[in-house]
Amino acid sequence: MTDLRLLLVFLAALVIALVATVPLPVALAASGLGGRLTAREVHGTIWRGRLEQAALGGVGLGEVRLGLGAGQLLVGGRTLTVVARGGAFEGRGKIVARGGGSGVEAVTGRAPLSMLGAPASVTGVITLKAVAVGFAGGRCRWAVGQISAEVRGLGDQPVVLTGRPACRDAALVIALNGSRSGAPVEVLARLEATGRYNTRVRVSTAEPVLGALLSADGFVSDGSDYSKTNEGRFQ
Repeated sequence: MTDLRLLLVFLAALVIALVATVPLPVALAASGLGGRLTAREVHGTIWRGRLEQAALGGVGLGEVRLGLGAGQLLVGGRTLTVVARGGAFEGRGKIVARGGGSGVEAVTGRAPLSMLGAPASVTGVITLKAVAVGFAGGRCRWAVGQISAEVRGLGDQPVVLTGRPACRDAALVIALNGSRSGAPVEVLARLEATGRYNTRVRVSTAEPVLGALLSADGFVSDGSDYSKTNEGRFQ
């Protein structure tokens, strides 16, 4: 091994040894999440940390175990591995920032349907499997994975929907589709890089009882189609 390579190996080992002792609050600031990821208590270091009663952008995460990846730090990127339990989101994934963009990778877990911006009267649980989404330059750049949902509030029985995330016209779009007693049901969520969202729930049915229930709940009727839209901005 040449002297130059020995020097590079030594410097890399030194950097890793130094960051291993950085307190977790400093690591959160370095990750760019210090203002959005909050917690009642913070324990540990950049490698192995724990947050109690944590929240990300107003979404309760309960207890969160996390660590910042050293490999990405050495090349100017940031990868924060997150495992959450006891809160609105239960699961694991990675929050990444590199190359002028940011997003999430390898997200697997469960969360309330409200995290897609669904109307308050339409409740349920979404399940994410190997989901990855990234934004750069104000545009959605990549979106992969599988998403399913068990939706309530569309009659007396829950409805199972499935779909995948995709980038469309600079925004992240999640289209979940299924049926209730043969009647097509769709949840279409659109999220922009600014945090603005538009989520529409649509049910196609000729069943008078279901139609009356949907109308009473604020769904707008267009023939046999009933739809309800919710708009806002995630903090």
